[in-house]
Amino acid sequence: GVDAVFWAWWPRGDEGDAAIAEECARLGLPALFVGEPKGGCTGSDAVWERAGAPRPLSSEAEGLGGVDVPRWPGVRDRTWHVGRRGARAALG
Repeated sequence: GVDAVFWAWWPRGDEGDAAIAEECARLGLPALFVGEPKGGCTGSDAVWERAGAPRPLSSEAEGLGGVDVPRWPGVRDRTWHVGRRGARAALG
């Protein structure tokens, strides 16, 4: 079975990210993604409006040792979590 869904740098304006996040919520699966916040150069606004507010994955709180994606100047990438809490358990 599937424990979690992950994507990175979804194409800007493509609402498929929201559809996947909604399906994950329906199935009770955590969705993790890397990209910019709402209005950024990745993903759609719909993932922020329809899929339930994505939360930044708090690396230390999730037990990942404070590691997140590198951020280059002018880019606001980070790891986000949508869906049930406890994604760490699904990540092993």
